[in-house]
Amino acid sequence: MSAGIPRALLTVLRSIYEWSVFSDERPFEGGKISTRSQHKGVIDASDWYYSNMRKAGDEGLLLQQAVERLANLLRIHRFGDKPTESSLSSFSVPEKDVTPGARHILQLAEARAFIHRLPGTQKERNSEDITPKFQISPMLAPRWDLPLIRRGVASLSPDDFNAIFDPTRNREYASLESEWRQRVSAGIRRDSAIGVKHQQIGLFDD
Repeated sequence: MSAGIPRALLTVLRSIYEWSVFSDERPFEGGKISTRSQHKGVIDASDWYYSNMRKAGDEGLLLQQAVERLANLLRIHRFGDKPTESSLSSFSVPEKDVTPGARHILQLAEARAFIHRLPGTQKERNSEDITPKFQISPMLAPRWDLPLIRRGVASLSPDDFNAIFDPTRNREYASLESEWRQRVSAGIRRDSAIGVKHQQIGLFDD
């Protein structure tokens, strides 16, 4: 979860320990640290990472906004009615085709370890282009109930990526979020149980 960052690891362990002490579990004194304390400690550590590891100033706020947008889409997918992947936490994008503003925020996210560039590349199905892959930091994943493991990669078009990472694309992001919700929504069938109920002929109907 700490992605090799010592400060992140120590923060996770400290938060878990503090929750265990708060719950009177007496860690390291013969008691056991409960799953509940571990969960709450991990969430606290994730929130701390989000608030304290960003760059100071306006750019730090733009970084948080972009990562929150990305995480929100991944969360929509994970808890949708029909997700295509069960543990989606990674994405690919043709980096050379995105706007300078979006590319700058991505570089900032990498520098602050909010997003990790993954080894290897992704071969896109439709265009067969080779694109780089990225993963949202495992330290941030618990904040949005996202998986720590990687399974599947979301292929983002330059327009999709710009809507997420370019701070001037608020309207485009709203449309993209709506599109993702519709994509994983089961919808309502016309012949649903409610609809059929009113069409059925009763036993004593003519």
